Amino acid sequence: MRHSLIVCFLLVLAASPTPAPTADELKSAQLLADVDVVVDIAGAQAIGVEDSTLTIIEFFDFQCPYCLMHADQTLPQILEEYVEPGKVRYVFRNFPQNHLHSLAQSAAETAECAGENGNYLSIHLHLLKDQQARAIDLGVDPGRFQECLDSGRSAARVKSDVEQARKLSVPGTPTFYFGSDVYDKSHVRAVKRLLGFQSMEVFKGLIDELLIQSAARGAQHDAKP
Repeated sequence: MRHSLIVCFLLVLAASPTPAPTADELKSAQLLADVDVVVDIAGAQAIGVEDSTLTIIEFFDFQCPYCLMHADQTLPQILEEYVEPGKVRYVFRNFPQNHLHSLAQSAAETAECAGENGNYLSIHLHLLKDQQARAIDLGVDPGRFQECLDSGRSAARVKSDVEQARKLSVPGTPTFYFGSDVYDKSHVRAVKRLLGFQSMEVFKGLIDELLIQSAARGAQHDAKP
């Protein structure tokens, strides 16, 4: 219980309407950390080109209010400024908090099945606001959607996402991993972890820093005889 209260407090702190915190302030509040972990993204829903310089992986819960805030306020700017120009690939991984949110698991399975036959981003945004939406609400073929649910494919994908989150000790939602090295298109070496709802200013600072570092490494590699 104590750990849950701490995470909740930190996420509320991150969402407070104050000037964008610095990296040092985020680290002091345990919201930003340097990491060196490999994140499995095989089969995950993603937006952007595979060979983007940087990959961001979001672990989310469809009933998490801070995930909705991120999707409404920050994600559109990330997509416009970084994903659409091909600089960043954005990956979604489910982490339903079933002990807190009774609809999160079913919404995650719905999203995975609907995403097979529709625009995943629009489906994702819809389900963040209405976790009980069905195929007709999401604009996908009801027959194909039901076949997917009945097959267990979506449940297996969500289970895989949850296992990955637990392996990484993801503390809550939303949690974001930033990585610039992609192994075999299905694994990302993450070097930063960010917790909670954060402003675009925070994301921009991190993304620009990592893009500059990646460019510098590329220049050093090219300069070698």
